[in-house]
Parts: sequence; structure tokens; C-alpha cells
Amino acid sequence: MTKKIGFIGYGLRSRTMMKAFAAIEADIRVIAIVDPRAEQIRVETADDTRFQDTIYVESAEALLNMDALDGVFIGTRCSLHADLASKVLASGIPLYLEKPVCISEEQYARLNAASSGKTDRAVVSFPLRVSPLVREMKRIVDSGLLGKLTMVQ
Repeated sequence: MTKKIGFIGYGLRSRTMMKAFAAIEADIRVIAIVDPRAEQIRVETADDTRFQDTIYVESAEALLNMDALDGVFIGTRCSLHADLASKVLASGIPLYLEKPVCISEEQYARLNAASSGKTDRAVVSFPLRVSPLVREMKRIVDSGLLGKLTMVQ
């Protein structure tokens, strides 16, 4: 079943996620994007069928008011993550959030309140855990070659 997603911010991290989805042949369609670089993104994605019906909207609120979104990715500047994530969580749409999730104690308090009872609706990006280097490190640790690890720094 095709998953219909929206992006709030379509920069390097968002493009990287789309490459990862392509690698696993995920059935995804990008329904909407909020990004001030809309025209540039249109050109960059012109040959990608996952973007053939993409609508470019002016605000996160406009995106969140669209019907039939199966998920929203936030890939904006770090200072915007917490407030945008709070809006997505309030909408009930599943959220994929780039890190850091917040950059101040005030943002943390707002995001913590917004996420209460909704943590099953959100995923935070930890791309290094699937990087080739980290996967190789995990393979070595799991092999027992290093013995029993008690601390890593």
C-alpha cells in the first residue's frame, strides 16, 4: 500500500531519507512539501515519480490540514523542530523528526507536553546507527572478538 507523506523542510536530510526509501523500494508518494526552495525542489525531483503529484504549500498548517497524509517528516533548521513537531503531534499524523528535537529547555518543555501520550506516533532520526561504520562496529561487538564490553567512550 502506497504511503502518502509530507515534508516540512526538504533539505539534505530529507533527500537522504528518500534515497534510503528508494534503496528498499518503499512504496511512497510525496503529497506535499513546505519549503521556501519549492522551485528548486521541483527541478531536482522532476524525474522522480514519487513526486509527480506533489503540492507545494506555504505553511506547516496548510500541510497538516491536507487529507490522507500517512506521515510527516520534519527536516527544517534545528531551531524550528520542537514547535513544528508539536503541531504535527497535535494533528495525530505520524511524525518523523530530525534531531536535535529541541535546542532549549523551553522548547523541550513544549515538546514534552505536546508528546504526552503520543510517543507511539513519532520517530526521531538516528542515521548514524545504520551507517556502514557503526554497523561494522556492531558486527565486531556482537562477534565477541572484543570480549564483554562494559563501557564505550
